[in-house]
Amino acid sequence: MSLQARLILAFAILVVAVAALMSYFHVRTARRLLADIGDNLREIGNTVHQSSQKLSAEEGPDREVLERFVKETAARKSVREVHVISNRQEIVASSNPGKVGHLSKLTGKEMAKLTGKEIVVREELGAGDTLGQNLRYEVRVPIVRDQRVIGMVQTLIVLRDFRGLVEQALVRNLVVALVALMLAFVASSYLLHRLNQPLRTLGSAAAKVAAGDLGLRLPGLGRNDEVARLFSSFNGMVERLAERKSLEDKLRQLERQSLVAEMAASLAHEIRNPLNLINLTAGHLEGSFAPADPGRRNDFEELMKSLQAEVRHLNQVVHHFLSVSRPGRLRREPFLLPEVLEEVQVLLRPQLAAKGVAIDGKAAESLELHADKEQIRLLLLNLLLNAVEAAPENGRIEVEFSSILATEGDGRNWIGIRVLDNGTGISPGDLGRVFDAYFTRKENGVGLGLALVRRIAEEHGGSAKASNRPEGGARFEIRLPGKA
Repeated sequence: MSLQARLILAFAILVVAVAALMSYFHVRTARRLLADIGDNLREIGNTVHQSSQKLSAEEGPDREVLERFVKETAARKSVREVHVISNRQEIVASSNPGKVGHLSKLTGKEMAKLTGKEIVVREELGAGDTLGQNLRYEVRVPIVRDQRVIGMVQTLIVLRDFRGLVEQALVRNLVVALVALMLAFVASSYLLHRLNQPLRTLGSAAAKVAAGDLGLRLPGLGRNDEVARLFSSFNGMVERLAERKSLEDKLRQLERQSLVAEMAASLAHEIRNPLNLINLTAGHLEGSFAPADPGRRNDFEELMKSLQAEVRHLNQVVHHFLSVSRPGRLRREPFLLPEVLEEVQVLLRPQLAAKGVAIDGKAAESLELHADKEQIRLLLLNLLLNAVEAAPENGRIEVEFSSILATEGDGRNWIGIRVLDNGTGISPGDLGRVFDAYFTRKENGVGLGLALVRRIAEEHGGSAKASNRPEGGARFEIRLPGKA
């Protein structure tokens, strides 16, 4: 159901509920009014019937008959007073004994008008009623005997004023309407809050994405309306933005590599030739111009060896520089990872011994990788060099090789390489930059070792990731394609 249809349905239900509630109270009030009006009419009718029929049918108006009539009539709950008046205007029987024998308030003209064919009903609002909210009806019924008026029955009836009921009904209906409108307002506010919740979630998510959080995804709503489609479109937009950012990052990386490659081509010529000349000159000086004095000769040889070592170091820097910028030509072959680790450990013996760092390798002896062996050796060498520099004195480095089984997402097996140290770890702000070329926090660092690690991993179709260990230290994870 669409959002518009749900809104229309919700408000239709509210309107029907309010209309039904008001109709219910209106019907109740109308029925009560009709019942009260009917009761009033029945009371008047019963009084007229009893007055006109019973006394007129009696053979003689003796006092006993009159008193019994007065007593029976006064027993009715709506009757306040009953007087039987003779044609001489004298009250001969009454529910109020104090008025018996007195003249009534009727004039002679009023008595003369009685012909026996009319019944007089006179209404007065609040007359004779202590509450002042009822109607007083004075019912005058002639007593006819042998077609001659011999007297009159005057009955005072106090009935409930239905006009007051109408006013009460109006007030009650107004209160019901206000309550119904308040309930409708509360229900509408709740419905709008519920319907607006996804929009608030979407606005908050959009603000986070605008701040750079491209990993955010909105949850599914489990329905198929405009809001659900908006959530789905938002997730698709964020995914495309993330892909675009990833492509832009790769493009910038390629641009940097292209620039480095161009620089490397010129620097290789400008640096290597002088270095080779210096190296040859140092060898020539060492063989031809060594001092005859043994003490000075030893100092001279140490100086030449230091000079040649620095030349080799500069050559290695140039080699790494070229390796990072130059696309590799992979020569894939099967080999065992533990064997490569042993070879790298032999190369690192001087650095490990200088700091007292131990390497703990964990791998299955038969874990085989089909890749460029020299490139993987270089990858491990740079990872371990970085770990040795980060580890404290007498520190510990762990190297783990593992086989990652195929998942439904990629459908292939992977080989995992993990290098962990117990140093100070990586600053959170640097985690996303440690693999960038020329980025380093070391005083004498060049920033090419980890960039070379990532390039080798990506050229093999894998990936490189850096993180911090909860117990302290850095963790580098390399994923390389295994056997299909």
